[in-house]
Amino acid sequence: MADHGTAGVLTAVVTMTVKPDREEDYLAFVTGVMETVHREEPDVLLYVMHRHPQLPHTFVWVERYASRAALEAHSGSVHMAAAFQELPQFLTAPHEILELEQSLPA
Repeated sequence: MADHGTAGVLTAVVTMTVKPDREEDYLAFVTGVMETVHREEPDVLLYVMHRHPQLPHTFVWVERYASRAALEAHSGSVHMAAAFQELPQFLTAPHEILELEQSLPA
């Protein structure tokens, strides 16, 4: 049976709309960020990006964190601070975040 986590696991759904002329640069940039997160953050359970199926140049990230502390460590890391400094140059507007706390299975 797959491990679906327990109550308290956090999921963040992050939507980013990218300037059409910066999409290739954005993809190269976030590939590096993703590799760093996967390598350095063991309590990040899932960190993946999808293309939005109806909105051009829009990407949806799904991120799962073992705990609130893991999310805070991710957000406060040196590599994410650097990423957040660079990110605005690629986006048409600030990114949107929906944060969900798992209820079931407990």
